Amino acid sequence: MGSVKQSNLRLMSQRSFIFSVVIFLFLFILLVRLFQLQIIQGANYRKVSEENRTQIIFNQAPRGDIFDRNGKLLVSNHPSFTLTFTPDFFPESKSLSKTASSLSRILKVDSSLILQKLERARLYPFKSSRIKTNIKREIAFYISERNLEFPGFNIHTEPIRNYLYDGLASHVIGYVGEISKQQILLLQQERYKLGDLIGKAGIERIYDTYLRGKDGGTSIEVSAAGKQVRILKSVESMRGNDIVLTIDSELQRIAEEAFSGYEGSIVIMEPNSGDILALVSNPGFNPNMFLGSLTRRQLNYLLRSNKKPLFNRSVQAQYAPGSVFKIITVIAALEEGVVSAKDKFVCEGEYKVGKQERIFRCWKKEGHGKVNMIDAIAKSCDIYFYQLGLLLGVGNLPRYAREFGLGKITGVDLLGEKAGIVPDRAWKKKVLGEGWWDGDTLNMAIGQGYLWVTPLQMANLLSTVANEGNLFSPRLVKKIVSRKGELIKEFKPQLMKKIDLKPDTWELLNKGLRRTITKGTGQAAYISKLSIAGKTGTSQNPQGEDHAWFAGFCPLNKPELAFVVFVEHGGHGGVVAAPIAREILVRYYGLKEKKKAVNVRDVRD
Repeated sequence: MGSVKQSNLRLMSQRSFIFSVVIFLFLFILLVRLFQLQIIQGANYRKVSEENRTQIIFNQAPRGDIFDRNGKLLVSNHPSFTLTFTPDFFPESKSLSKTASSLSRILKVDSSLILQKLERARLYPFKSSRIKTNIKREIAFYISERNLEFPGFNIHTEPIRNYLYDGLASHVIGYVGEISKQQILLLQQERYKLGDLIGKAGIERIYDTYLRGKDGGTSIEVSAAGKQVRILKSVESMRGNDIVLTIDSELQRIAEEAFSGYEGSIVIMEPNSGDILALVSNPGFNPNMFLGSLTRRQLNYLLRSNKKPLFNRSVQAQYAPGSVFKIITVIAALEEGVVSAKDKFVCEGEYKVGKQERIFRCWKKEGHGKVNMIDAIAKSCDIYFYQLGLLLGVGNLPRYAREFGLGKITGVDLLGEKAGIVPDRAWKKKVLGEGWWDGDTLNMAIGQGYLWVTPLQMANLLSTVANEGNLFSPRLVKKIVSRKGELIKEFKPQLMKKIDLKPDTWELLNKGLRRTITKGTGQAAYISKLSIAGKTGTSQNPQGEDHAWFAGFCPLNKPELAFVVFVEHGGHGGVVAAPIAREILVRYYGLKEKKKAVNVRDVRD
């Protein structure tokens, strides 16, 4: 009997011990969980608690202004109404898609686009996300008066971009738009958030961090219905910095008007600094289009039209330079001593090369007769330059082309700049798997074949010729200043290299380029009161009408401007591009005179 009693006592003791251990473990787990919630995750839960009773309204900082080189204001800001959405105040019982449809009818925006933004905003339930900016006043008031119909939606006033001259210099200035999810991920460290406006192209994009400033915001206590109770905290926004461009807006306007109706590019530079005074890519676009929601028609035009208005032809398009490249051929021939100024070649309209006597023709079918170098430049005689090419050989032309910056990007502060192609024996073997032939050299000597350049590269070439050897990196920004006028950053001319040529080379080249205007293929650009030097060119285009080039500088003895006019599918440079250049210069310098009578048969290059 006693042994049974002792056995029961031991069993009860064991059970008490196990129960005590279980109780201890339970209390331990509870304490650990409380420690995790209160200490480790306390800050996060306090934040969630705060956001459940508060609403943060971000005040977008005004972007900095953009001025031209003379202090003329080109881009500023003006107040506008913006519709925002805070998902936490949107009832679960209410249909998001029906709300999107209702807003679509009011805002005149595709409902699928609105719904996409609303669903994306749900990823940040306690934050206000922009749904539409630049809303008309009457629509803003209409939505504000219907809080019950649109819970979680608010109208705010904030600064929005104002491009004062619509599409003027659009490819230089660029435009702003709402930041994408991909950009937010890439720029996590840069204080960007959903709904922010960010530079999408041009100067707006390259210098976005300088222009955007620092957003402020207001934290307000709200009721369960989303009504404001009181302001908890307010932080002022900090305006962005201003940018001063190298662009001369008056010259830019003149160039754009002269180029109306054409497709292509105009680049005008200051030879002694590398400053870009005007950069035109046509067709262009109006940056103000991007301040609201684009219609499908606008999107189709911008993104799918074969006119490619967002494509910057000045730096992104690559073409054969045509006879403008003969400037390089002349320099190479004189520097290598393969020909003198007095040497003459006979042009009978065609030239036979190789054992098979392949025929290469001059642009002038009947030929130019006997020509020396100055006449060959002025008349753009292909036969003369074919023979220079053979005398120079395959190596010299690419070497001199690269010396003047062709085949590489210029470093201009625009995205998407192309380097072009300067072909040689190694390039052709690697890319095409073929050897180099004499015909390739002949084509390159007159700027055809596999040779590709951008209009900006050719303008920089003419700028370097104008200043006799100073190859600058083209620039678009002079300085960045604060709102108070304090200098934040200054951009000085960047000399990439000094190209030393014989004095006779520069002198002879200038004579040839001047005679091109007075008696040669560039006569359509002639102005009696302004000494212009230049070169015409016609770029062969297998897909259609040839492209037209005209490049030059003025005044001859003390150059102020170096320029390129490129007309896509324009035909002949001397017929189409040269008159455009003349119109720009006449208007810019305020000259009044009649056009020189030109025989079109003599300028068809």
